[in-house]
Amino acid sequence: MAATEQYKQLLEEHLPLINKGACEAMNNAREGAVKNFLKYGIPSQKEEMFRHINIEKLYTPDYGINLARVSQSATQEVYRCSVPGLKTQTVYVVGDIPQLCEKKGEVEVMDMGAFAIQYPQLAQRYYNKLAQTSIDGTVALNTALAQDAVVVYIPSGVVMQTPLQIVNILNSKTPVMANRRLLIIAGENSAATILVCEHNLSECQTLATQVTEIFAGENSQIEYYELEETTTSSYKVATLFAEQEANSNLLIAPITLHNGETRTNYNVEMVAKGANLNITGLSICDNQQISDVYTRVHHRASHCESNQLFKNIVSDSAVVSMTGKVLVEEGAEKTISQQSNKNISMSPTAHIYTEPQLEIYADDVKCGHGATVGQLDESALFYLRQRGIPKDEARMMLMLAFADDILQRIKLEPLRDRLRSLIENRLRKGDTKCSGCTMCK
Repeated sequence: MAATEQYKQLLEEHLPLINKGACEAMNNAREGAVKNFLKYGIPSQKEEMFRHINIEKLYTPDYGINLARVSQSATQEVYRCSVPGLKTQTVYVVGDIPQLCEKKGEVEVMDMGAFAIQYPQLAQRYYNKLAQTSIDGTVALNTALAQDAVVVYIPSGVVMQTPLQIVNILNSKTPVMANRRLLIIAGENSAATILVCEHNLSECQTLATQVTEIFAGENSQIEYYELEETTTSSYKVATLFAEQEANSNLLIAPITLHNGETRTNYNVEMVAKGANLNITGLSICDNQQISDVYTRVHHRASHCESNQLFKNIVSDSAVVSMTGKVLVEEGAEKTISQQSNKNISMSPTAHIYTEPQLEIYADDVKCGHGATVGQLDESALFYLRQRGIPKDEARMMLMLAFADDILQRIKLEPLRDRLRSLIENRLRKGDTKCSGCTMCK
């Protein structure tokens, strides 16, 4: 309860300052979020959804929060994060302040304040309409504290020609907390590719919280990639909410190469006929790292399809957890849903928890789930060693083959090729720097 009381006091004392640094649309959502946080607080490990990670511990340190909105400069020369062969439009978020946000052709990319001025009705219509502050205290606190957001608006019929890259940066000499928001609005028959990179230059303890809302309009095509390359002193609590209209296609691909402790939630509502969803993720954890993933896919309409595949490679005393729930409502006939979680444990002290779940209220559906936890195939390892391949190299080849299922689902070819190289370096305990990067260690 200490963490909850700490933030209750902060909200009581500094709410006017928080409101001063934000636009009307965010402040309108803040009132309900504050009430919900005061009611529910930070979730404890006694709650079923959070029993594999100590969320209270992540929020307990005495973090600094940039409520006065003191800006830090970010330039591509200092904060470069590039992928060979991939040209992107780049937006930087330093701490939790968006920078270099501007109109990119027909696609609008801007901070929430500018978006609310230019499109006040859209801001009120979409911001915080998916985020469920009444069921998760971490979402409520993020909504109560967030003062700005990156908004990506793809009007109907517009196809984003160049992928958008959002680079989140933390760089502090003292413990700091950043509360970020990302709002993606894709109109009918639109298409977008978005890559979010998470980096941390801080040597002290940090906490990044993020709430992402994705509205996928009818016949829209959205690819959303997340790449986490931070430090062992980094905490992260992130929740993504998405709503899919008829015949929309949404790909969500989170990759965690380096982290400290991370909790990520994915909540997707398939509200109209013919929506298609793919969630595919990979985590590589060693030392004392923790990766805890929770997904909830809600089939509310007929003829929708969802596929989930998560893989983890775990060693030392690291902990990974994957809890996935698929809910098929009455009337959501012809639903197709598959959920799979596959894990490799490289040491006896690693901990792996996997809990796929199905809740079905419709008759004519095809739904399945599965989970595996094991070690490298000894027969395959023996086969490779018989052909003169050293043991360590043979183990590396098998782990790369294990991860390749995830990579094959990444549609952005330059990113897929770069990730293959980063994953190999990570498994060799080597460098995972992006090309030209001055941040990653």
